[in-house]
Amino acid sequence: MTCAEVPGKSGVDLGVIVWDWRSGQKISNQIFLELYSIQTLRLAAGQEKVYGQCSGDYIISFQAKKPYRQIKKKQFDQHRVSGYSVGFDISADEGLIASGSTDGTVHIYDTRRNRQVRQFSVSKENSPITAVAWHPAGASTIATGDWSGRIFVHS
Repeated sequence: MTCAEVPGKSGVDLGVIVWDWRSGQKISNQIFLELYSIQTLRLAAGQEKVYGQCSGDYIISFQAKKPYRQIKKKQFDQHRVSGYSVGFDISADEGLIASGSTDGTVHIYDTRRNRQVRQFSVSKENSPITAVAWHPAGASTIATGDWSGRIFVHS
């Protein structure tokens, strides 16, 4: 899967494209039919789901295997994107998603219950959080980076 912004007559076309890597052919471009673009895609560790940070201020999920459908019930929307490339990451056990926000906060979502479980402020300047990464060994430590280039580690 790839994400791209291709202007069309009624908004952004081809927001998410599924490719056959062997032939280089498009398999599907009809899995995300909204007027927002997807900025970043991340494949979950179990390779069953793909999550995407949407410019409409939410994270959406898709099936990673045929029929590659959008999972409408898995949407996380308490953070803001506001035109920035806001970072997000999925914990190794796929139970949590951490997303940055343009107000300098990080939002933690429970993927099993489809709700926000925590929010915390990263910087006093409210600089947008553009990078987020869980520690690979567990969900107790997370690193974030903001628009000004600063890096923070949180436990």
